[in-house]
Amino acid sequence: MQAIHINSFEMEPIAHQGQPRKFQKVFMVDNNTLDSLNNAELLSKRDFAEELTLFSSSASALECISKTRKLNDVPDLVFLNLDLNGFEFLSRFSELNDFTRKRCKIVILTSATNEKDRKKCLMNRNVVQYFPKQLNDRMLEQFIN
Repeated sequence: MQAIHINSFEMEPIAHQGQPRKFQKVFMVDNNTLDSLNNAELLSKRDFAEELTLFSSSASALECISKTRKLNDVPDLVFLNLDLNGFEFLSRFSELNDFTRKRCKIVILTSATNEKDRKKCLMNRNVVQYFPKQLNDRMLEQFIN
């Protein structure tokens, strides 16, 4: 499985107080299918994005990002499983053009609790947050306008 597209209009959103900001494009990069689908379900229920794309490899997500030619095709946010070559992804991402790096922000998801990795990730200017796996409503609250 390379990528699965989930459009938010295909699922009925659940109304929440303080709806999160609705992003245009969001990528979920995780090789654990169950985690990825659970996170995608939460994002869809929260009506978090117009378009959500699931990737099972960081290389395919990075390739998709690097091939974009229009600013609107660049994802606003990437949820990245750190255990899936996350540091390599971050290194290669930093080599992309300025408009891509400025538009796209990265949220790290990980099952490990390594303080050294957390600090290293948060020092990357493209990483906006470092979360333990599974996403939950409380984590998404920081994206509320």
